[in-house]
Amino acid sequence: MEYPLKKDDSVFNAAVPDDAYFAQIRACFGAHPVDLRSSDGTKSTDKCFASWSIDISNNIGGYGDYSVYLYSNNPDVVQPIRFSMSFAKIHEYAIKRYSLLSNVINVIEKKNAIFVEEQRLWRIGRSSDVVEQLQILLKENSTRIRDRDGYHYHFIIIVQ
Repeated sequence: MEYPLKKDDSVFNAAVPDDAYFAQIRACFGAHPVDLRSSDGTKSTDKCFASWSIDISNNIGGYGDYSVYLYSNNPDVVQPIRFSMSFAKIHEYAIKRYSLLSNVINVIEKKNAIFVEEQRLWRIGRSSDVVEQLQILLKENSTRIRDRDGYHYHFIIIVQ
C-alpha cells in the first residue's frame, strides 16, 4: 500500500510536506534543538539552534501556542527567526495520519481473507499413521505460515 500523504502539505501549509515540517517541529521543540538543519524544514547548509520554548498563546500573540527563536550560524540571515507551533495544527496532522490506519486495516483484512480462502482450497495430505500425519501437518504449517511459527512447536513436541 502506497503512503498517500507523502507529499501532502495541507495541514501546516509550509514550503515542505507536512511530514518534514512535523519533523522540524519535533527538532525545534526538544528532539534536536542544537542541531537543526534549517529554520523551516527545508534542506540547507546552514545550521541553527533553538531557544527555550515560550508560551505565546496569551502573551505575545500571533500564530501558534508555543514558539522558539532560531539562531543561524549564517551571519547574513536576519536573526532571531521565530518558529511557532499550534496544538490545533498538530492535532489535525495526527488525526489525518491516524485515520489512515482504518484504510490499512481494511487492506490487511482483505489480504488475510484472500490468503485464508486460498489455504482452505489447498488440500492437506492424509496418512493413517499418526506420526506421518503429524509430519505432514508440520510440513504444511511451515509452507503455509512459516517455519517455527503457527503450530510448529506443538507438532515437534508431539512427534518426539
